[in-house]
Order: sequence, then C-alpha cells, then structure tokens
Amino acid sequence: MFINRGILQIENQLVKVTQFNYNTIFDTVEAYPSVGAADTLMLTIFNNTSTNQSIFFEHTNSAKEVNPKSFAKVAVWKMPGKRTVPFYSANKTQKYLGLSSAIIFNNSNEKAFFWNLREYDESINQQYFEGANLNFSNYIPDVFTINSKVHTIYKANQMAMVLGNVGDSIYIDILNSGLMFHSVHFHGYHVKIIESNKSNEMIGWDKDSFPIDPGELISVLLVPHQPGLYPVHDHNLKAVTIGGNYPGGMIAMLKIEP
Repeated sequence: MFINRGILQIENQLVKVTQFNYNTIFDTVEAYPSVGAADTLMLTIFNNTSTNQSIFFEHTNSAKEVNPKSFAKVAVWKMPGKRTVPFYSANKTQKYLGLSSAIIFNNSNEKAFFWNLREYDESINQQYFEGANLNFSNYIPDVFTINSKVHTIYKANQMAMVLGNVGDSIYIDILNSGLMFHSVHFHGYHVKIIESNKSNEMIGWDKDSFPIDPGELISVLLVPHQPGLYPVHDHNLKAVTIGGNYPGGMIAMLKIEP
C-alpha cells in the first residue's frame, strides 16, 4: 500500500489530498484491504510523500512510523468480535487530508461493501499544500465524497454502489473519516447495526437512519426483502449537493435484483 498525494477533480473544484493507494501513482481509488476472517495480514506501507507519516492502527492502539520515501511493515489481525480494523494518520491534519481507511475481515461467502465518508473545505486543502498551518475554526466544507467519488445528477457513484439479491446477507462497513457528524438514511430497507469502533447503544437495532460520529466505523447487515433501486444519503442537505446543486455528493445506491 502506498501513501500518495494528488488531486480530486470534483466538477470544477480541484481538491488536493493525501490518500492510501494500491499503486505508486496517485489514484482516486483508495486502498481498503479485504482479507479472510481467519487471516493475518502483513501490510507494507510505502510513503511516497516528503512528510513523515505516523499511521495509527486500532487493533494495537499504536502507530507505525513511515519516513519519507521509505516503507514500514505491520501485521494486522482480526480483533475479537470485530470485522474491521480502522487505520489512519495520528496527525489530525493528515487524517483530514485523506489518510484514513480500514481493513475488512470477511468470510469467503460474504457480500461486503465499504463506504468511506469524507468532507473537504477546498480552500483549507489548498492552504496546506501552499505551506500554511491549517486552522479549522473557519472550516466550511464544500466537497462531500464517498470513497473519493461523488454522485451527480447525471451519474451515480459507482464506488458506492451495492449490488445484491433479495434474501442476501449484505454487509456494509461505513467509516466517517471527516470532521463533521453524518446521518445516514437508507431508502427501501432497514439494516441491523452489528458493530462500531465506538461506544454505540444502537448495536443490535434495526434502523433506516442513524448518526455516525467523526472517526466512527459502523458495520451494518442488510437483508433485502424486495427488489429495487434505492438511494442511501446523508440527511444533512448540504452533504447531498455538488457545487451547490442537488442531487450530488454523499449519495450511494442499492441495486437489488429478485
């Protein structure tokens, strides 16, 4: 896995970010490794940036230091009762800029999907890459993404498309990598909240909408009872716009066949 810097082009907005990728060249396709539930992952992280990176792993409550143009290795295993291991920069600014993801442990027959929610203030990102220290006191996000992609009026976010059939057991792991709260609303179905990396009293509840705290990773189980094409979106109106226009931003789709 590589730490790369690059630009997300969201319509007429150019958002400079730092992300985990599977390749040496920056790509909007983020790295979120998926491995078998009984496996241990030996992860090699190469830092392609000029900044020292400290990557925190929740399964050990410790960070791995990765020097510029160098690499580090870390072993990752499944925590008891958990299906995910979030990992992210120990530095708030680097985490905000995009260094936040998760490792998913799946059984081989599971249908599993991952949504990484982020919001950016384009001007703040630009200031950082011009050498300024970031000040989040005037943070006004204007770009809202799922897996570094947006939904537009013309095209659904393919990186956030869930495909399945009626009666399937579909797992969706949703990570809030941003600084603001998001409230996710499922149309067409209820889902069961099965786990969280925070103290969450909703575990075990069947819900069609629920909040996700900054830094929280919530896993849900969807068992569709009917076919159809249904949206999942943030209930914050601004988060489902793009360039001030609706619909856009944080909208995912569920495509369920008979």
